Amino acid sequence: MTDAIQDAILNGFYDEKFLGSETIGPSLLGNNQHEKIWLALRQELMTCKGFTWAVAFITQDMLVPLKVILADLAQEGIAGTLITGDYLGFNNPRVFEELCKIPNLEVRIANEAGFHAKGYLFEHDNYETVIVGSANFTRSALLSNYEWVLKVSSRKQAGLTKQFARKINSLKQNSFVLNEEWL
Repeated sequence: MTDAIQDAILNGFYDEKFLGSETIGPSLLGNNQHEKIWLALRQELMTCKGFTWAVAFITQDMLVPLKVILADLAQEGIAGTLITGDYLGFNNPRVFEELCKIPNLEVRIANEAGFHAKGYLFEHDNYETVIVGSANFTRSALLSNYEWVLKVSSRKQAGLTKQFARKINSLKQNSFVLNEEWL
């Protein structure tokens, strides 16, 4: 896998003459009749060892497909973290209640003013994939809106991976676990 990551990075960031990889190569994703951002997120979920998402907005209509995948991941002992918030009062309280019912998902509420992040981190055996851009976890953003997200995979010791990990860790430290009192 190490050579595949190196080739994918060289293909995506240096010269397309290097052998790329559709799975781990950097790519700009959007929604059209041939691709959907949700399909890339779903594929990453189905192959990851863990994940952390930081998304401002979540809609109820994306909870059903998420719950199906997370139920399968729970059987494999795979869990993740979702950091969200109440920015602009967009998220429906019922969404928070439903998220709390997912046993292998830790839901955290960001304390950052104006929290409007949209980043998805997936941990794999010897690399990580980040999908970051304009797409919240809403049906429109993941299936139909004109959105752009950048998907990048890198080794865990890479500079970009470490930068993203620092941002995520800082966000985790400045958040709290969703609880009944807050709801």
